[in-house]
Amino acid sequence: WGQMTSLNQLDYGSNNLSGRLPSSFGQMTDLELLYLFSNELTGPLPVEWGRMTSLTELDLSSNNLRGRLPSSYGQMTALEIVSLFSNQL
Repeated sequence: WGQMTSLNQLDYGSNNLSGRLPSSFGQMTDLELLYLFSNELTGPLPVEWGRMTSLTELDLSSNNLRGRLPSSYGQMTALEIVSLFSNQL
């Protein structure tokens, strides 16, 4: 995933994905839209995702994510819409 540095949209919402969020997504610095809602994703939010500074929309709602929002996400200054509901964050 991290090698797709020019990707600007990724939508895998409602696809029955499971497992942890890949830290390598943090290398996709041109990514603007990331939709991973309504899956079975688990674990914490990767600190490395703070490098996705072009991200404007992030939807991780309705998964099984746990923990806290990493302070590195403060670097995501383009972020306008964030949906994290129905998790344990």
